[in-house]
Amino acid sequence: MADPETSQEPHPHGDGLNNGRRKRRARPWHRVIGLLTALPLLWVVITGAILNHTVDWKLDQRMVHHPWVMKAYGMNPVGEPEVVTVGSHRIAAWDGLIFMNGAPIEISGDLLGAVEDAGGVAVVTTSNVLRLDGDGAQVELIGSESLPTTPLTGVRRDQDRVFLRNKDGWHEVMDDWLDFSESQSTGKAQVLRQLPDGAERRILYKAWANGGLPASRILLDLHTGHFLGDFGRYFNDLMTLATIVLCVTGVILFFRTPRRAR
Repeated sequence: MADPETSQEPHPHGDGLNNGRRKRRARPWHRVIGLLTALPLLWVVITGAILNHTVDWKLDQRMVHHPWVMKAYGMNPVGEPEVVTVGSHRIAAWDGLIFMNGAPIEISGDLLGAVEDAGGVAVVTTSNVLRLDGDGAQVELIGSESLPTTPLTGVRRDQDRVFLRNKDGWHEVMDDWLDFSESQSTGKAQVLRQLPDGAERRILYKAWANGGLPASRILLDLHTGHFLGDFGRYFNDLMTLATIVLCVTGVILFFRTPRRAR
């Protein structure tokens, strides 16, 4: 007869005890990780489902230009918008772009002002003069080679005469902007005023952002975590790891030995 103290036979309930231990270890991890990953996984599922209908819902054509969204993409204009009124037209400048009645116009340099010009508007910057008709269509772009020495520093209109200023002083604009004569005038240059918050400012903001970003682009970045930059990518990696652990602990709990069997 085998000595009971030296017997090597396995305990009849050994496997059940081991399964119970695995179960007790896996269950709390499964619960905690499940709670932590529930909301992120739900977000990924919802944004993925919406992206599947990008064409149906025309998400690639819907533009988003809310300031906080633009700021997240580093697309906020610097400084404050400045504006000048010429007749019924509004000329504005904001962070390198110049606008007429809320629409961008093609001209380089810093905005100095604008004056009435043959039924239209002449927009003056430090390096160019853009002549526009009453409808905002370009008539002529006068470059620095045809102007008094640039950079220009000011513009003003006295009655029917237009004057441009540079480091040498004021210059009177002759007919059709073909010639300029030095002037002893000592008048003050036109002054731009800051545009307060309101509907016009929001229109300029949208124009500056070129309409904004497609909703589909923003949803895709939210889906992948890129919207939050490096934090979003690392958080997405963490959620991927947590999902793997959640699956493993779920499998362990699924294949545990039932209590009745033990």
